[in-house]
Amino acid sequence: MDSGEIKVLLVGQTARSSFQLLQWLDNHGCQCHFASSCEDACILISETAFDLVISQSELPDRTAYPLLDRLVGSTATLFFSKPVENGCWWLPMLVRGRERIGAYGLRSGEFMDTLRKTLAFKAREESA
Repeated sequence: MDSGEIKVLLVGQTARSSFQLLQWLDNHGCQCHFASSCEDACILISETAFDLVISQSELPDRTAYPLLDRLVGSTATLFFSKPVENGCWWLPMLVRGRERIGAYGLRSGEFMDTLRKTLAFKAREESA
């Protein structure tokens, strides 16, 4: 996979400050973009077709649910992080533009496995 092939938007401080996640995305050829607020993320989404969006569920300016509305019907996969006592839960909100609200939350290890599968699917899709 060429560098920059997968476009990822990281929204809020949780995703952006996770060195392990950033390194993992970089190692898998992802081109990362950053937004600190829901408003900034919505602007970036209107300008760029992202393959993957990872956001805190609560952002400084509001909840992240407007991102869901912007990405429904796109090819993007959207995850929200929800802080818990020891780390966070990862909530799959959209998979390739289709709503997954109510899907089970993922722990960190499960989340990384799901990301791996998401990127592998995107790579197969582009090579077809």
